Amino acid sequence: MVTDPGVPIAASTLPLPALSLDGPGLIHDEVRTGLELVRDCGTRLVDITDTWLPVSDLKQRDIELLEQALHEVGLTACGVSIVRRSVIDPVDSAANTEHTRRAIHLAANLGADVVSVGFHEPLSEEARRVPFWALERPLGHRKDPVPVMRELARLAAERSVALALEVYEGGPLGSGRQAVDMVAAIGADNV
Repeated sequence: MVTDPGVPIAASTLPLPALSLDGPGLIHDEVRTGLELVRDCGTRLVDITDTWLPVSDLKQRDIELLEQALHEVGLTACGVSIVRRSVIDPVDSAANTEHTRRAIHLAANLGADVVSVGFHEPLSEEARRVPFWALERPLGHRKDPVPVMRELARLAAERSVALALEVYEGGPLGSGRQAVDMVAAIGADNV
């Protein structure tokens, strides 16, 4: 694949199979193999997803291993993306907010500029068997995401990280207009 060297293009680890931290932690060869697949797409930038790496559970040794593997394959982490771990989930909001905090710290450690967050929920078993968008339903009432996003924006700003909000139908960020309104309500330059 040939890319325009003047336009930064990143590839995501989203399609990669999840890595486990069972035993001693991340395994170098598994991390490197995944990153080589990303590099072979023709990019030098990678977005690390929490579906590939369990970002909440990474120990310092795991972060160092990830940094080493990134260096070895010639990739730079440009972002960390949180997938279906909503900070306003009616059951798991506290755990998901802590997960987001850890993702911000990981991004800062890796020198990645952005953490991407969304407000959509985990896929149901039914939705895993068909294209997920075919069964999406509105989320219904959820608490206001603005206060927690302000808190996360402050933490991210302290670490020189920006937060990207993922527009997703059926939730509090289901349209461009809602996105503009939420960014204005949060009132942080790094969102």
